[in-house]
Amino acid sequence: MANESAVSKPFSCEHQLTIHGGWLKDKPWVIDFKTIQGSDYYTLHQVDRGLARALGFDCSLGSPMHDVTMFSYMRKIRNDCIDQYITNKKRENDPGSDIMPDFEGMTIQAGRSKAFTEYEVPEVLPMTFPSFVTQSGIRQPEATMNILTAPMRTAAPTIEVNPANLEWLLNAAWTTFDVKSMWKRKLDNFENWPKLPDPLKYRKIAHAGDDLKVAIVAYYRLEDGKWKKKTMSIGKIDHDMDEDLRNKLIQRTSDAVQLFYQQNHAWSEETYEDGQGEKADALDED
Repeated sequence: MANESAVSKPFSCEHQLTIHGGWLKDKPWVIDFKTIQGSDYYTLHQVDRGLARALGFDCSLGSPMHDVTMFSYMRKIRNDCIDQYITNKKRENDPGSDIMPDFEGMTIQAGRSKAFTEYEVPEVLPMTFPSFVTQSGIRQPEATMNILTAPMRTAAPTIEVNPANLEWLLNAAWTTFDVKSMWKRKLDNFENWPKLPDPLKYRKIAHAGDDLKVAIVAYYRLEDGKWKKKTMSIGKIDHDMDEDLRNKLIQRTSDAVQLFYQQNHAWSEETYEDGQGEKADALDED
């Protein structure tokens, strides 16, 4: 009999979902899953070595799926589907509003997280993926699968686990999707970004892959009449970044640059227009 002074732990029961087939050979893959509306769902992560093994990638490499475009492609399809749902709900609630007659893949520009809750986007939506041909010449027909929705654009895709969907993943993982050309909104077009107070301006620093590095700059005058430039990076803005999060980063950076300008600019009766201080002898300041 067990030691009377010891305390037993409560029992717990867990279901286990085991995947066979693909490139798993004789080593089945046990996955962590969630059950929603009676179906099992699994979240796809690019660093998931179990998923990489099932899809036939060399797991002796440090990051076997680092250049797989399938993940970004699935996020884009999911985000467009959610934006379409929100747009349709807006039109239903206010038929006379100034809403585009056709969605055409346009991204909801602002307050998406709020709209996600306000218009009660369902937890699961059926999403259709167009047909494609793999690099080895296999034609994958159009497929519709249930995918979990998410308010954040950057959330990893979560799909219903079934043989048909796993077979689609097997083909899609070895296909290069031109994700960059799919984006309808251009990151380096600041027309839809929050307006900055004078004399602050947006400046592109560099493109990092499909992302854009942006800074806020302000030219300020010294007591001797020379101009200097204050530059502060907003950070990396990616295609899937939530609008609310992006605007918070912009506001925080804008406030810091504006404060610096007010504390360091030598005020005079002269007015300064953007570009006048952009001289060869102007010094950059990070």
